[in-house]
Amino acid sequence: NIELRFRVAKLKQKLLQNDSQSKDTGESKQVDIFIPKEQSLANISNTVDAS
Repeated sequence: NIELRFRVAKLKQKLLQNDSQSKDTGESKQVDIFIPKEQSLANISNTVDAS
């Protein structure tokens, strides 16, 4: 379970980096990408908490 949380933390870090990179390419594009990312993050968190 600890290993899972660690992997989720790394995933979140990656997503945050992607967000800051996409801001450089344009705000509208970043918004489009951001919503599904948040969705998947929530799903990942839920599965970790459930296990």
